Amino acid sequence: MPTTDWDVVILGAGPAGAALALALPDDCRVLLIDRPKPERTGIKIGESLPGAALRLLDELRLGPAFLAEPHLERVQSWQRWQTTVPHAVDPIRDPEGPGWHLDRARFEHWLRDHMHPRGRMLVETASAPSFDRRDGHWLIGIGIGNDRNAHRAPWLVDASGRYAKMSRLLGLPRWHGPALQCVHACYTVPSGDEDAANHLVADTDGWWYAVRLPGQTRMVALHTDPQHLHWRDLRTTGVWQAAVRQALPELDQSRWHLSNDIAVFPADSSGLDWTALRADQGLLVIGDAGLCFDPLSAQGLFHALASAVSASRVIRASGETSLHAWRRWQQEMCSVTNRYLMHINDAYRAPRHVADRRFWQTQQDGWASVVRAVTGYIERPAA
Repeated sequence: MPTTDWDVVILGAGPAGAALALALPDDCRVLLIDRPKPERTGIKIGESLPGAALRLLDELRLGPAFLAEPHLERVQSWQRWQTTVPHAVDPIRDPEGPGWHLDRARFEHWLRDHMHPRGRMLVETASAPSFDRRDGHWLIGIGIGNDRNAHRAPWLVDASGRYAKMSRLLGLPRWHGPALQCVHACYTVPSGDEDAANHLVADTDGWWYAVRLPGQTRMVALHTDPQHLHWRDLRTTGVWQAAVRQALPELDQSRWHLSNDIAVFPADSSGLDWTALRADQGLLVIGDAGLCFDPLSAQGLFHALASAVSASRVIRASGETSLHAWRRWQQEMCSVTNRYLMHINDAYRAPRHVADRRFWQTQQDGWASVVRAVTGYIERPAA
């Protein structure tokens, strides 16, 4: 079986994998391996980018092209979080700029489209690749139909999303936040509806989020406990519509029309124990595979780009600087994880008016447990 040599093999071609492929020099030989993408309807969750993302997109040489896309600039957010009284949060105060809401599926396709002119190879296969580490290189076997191809590279990058396929295959330890389920639906709103504000509400059995997206679309989501039986009833259109009206009475929903089925997916957070990685493994982990954010943080897509750019600096380094770059990357990932855990723990403790409800007690106890278990070692990466 012939073997093809690469500089980097990336497992996963979502936003993190595609961003890494774009961040590397054009003469870097890059192979991406991913499962075939099914045709999706509706909107993908994870549609927000802060203004700081533009610096990352500039590093990918995509800044002007991104600004030319039909994204919506983030505007004022109305929140009923710490109390039942709405208060405004204005992103214009962010020194990096207000940021954007975007069509997540379109954004991912856009990133992929920019890979091909730079010579990146993408192989889609429904079969699970095989992996082995020998003589400082990764050996990867890929089955396509009846054929099996071998590939070799000094660097392997796990960008396989929240399921972290490579990291789990290697038995790398992970921590897990409390269980969280997202129930969401998309609406078509009339052209005269100019309300572009976001809405965030701490409710008795979870929290609601409503956001305006490009293309006369509004997405509404409830994040709740998967053990709470009420979420199953919410998949019935009438029950869902009534719950949305009760949770978000400030929105005029009289002319909204459901544009897709009410969907449910897991939204809980998890992360890699970064201290379990070694510099001589030739392994990097980026995006959700390394740190899968709670949707409340609104940082998942930004982290996909940021962790990809950070990983590219490790791969670019050579000789003695390579070990130094890897250690700096590991410390950065530890620091990002630590700051995130402190922030999300505080965020779930903020709504005092619902603090005695089961959902909020479960989240608060769960995050407190994670913080105690993780932050003690996360600041002390291995040598």
